[in-house]
Amino acid sequence: MTRIKIVFALVGLLAATVATAALEPITEVLELAASDVRVPANEASRIKVVPCEGCEARTVRVNGNTIYRVGVKGQPVTLREFRAAAADAQSDELGLIYVTYSVDNGVVTELVVQQRQSQGIE
Repeated sequence: MTRIKIVFALVGLLAATVATAALEPITEVLELAASDVRVPANEASRIKVVPCEGCEARTVRVNGNTIYRVGVKGQPVTLREFRAAAADAQSDELGLIYVTYSVDNGVVTELVVQQRQSQGIE
């Protein structure tokens, strides 16, 4: 009976390992220095992002469904409000912008600006 339980546990573990190997990301989130991001001018803009030092640049685009936030837990704001907060963050050497986009089509689903000094984050 114990051997049967062990076999079932190993089969379950193997199945879980095979299932996770087939998973592919549908969205990606990039944490970028605010000074490295050209903020969208309108709701049909493209943004060039570099996910890491030495990585190839990617172009992603915003649209009317993109959500803009000031602060990670902030409520959605307008693009105009986001641009104002991003300008402040870009003058703050610790300011960050998080870009969440669809891997399939490069559409940005969310942009979040975080001003680290003014938010008390260290």
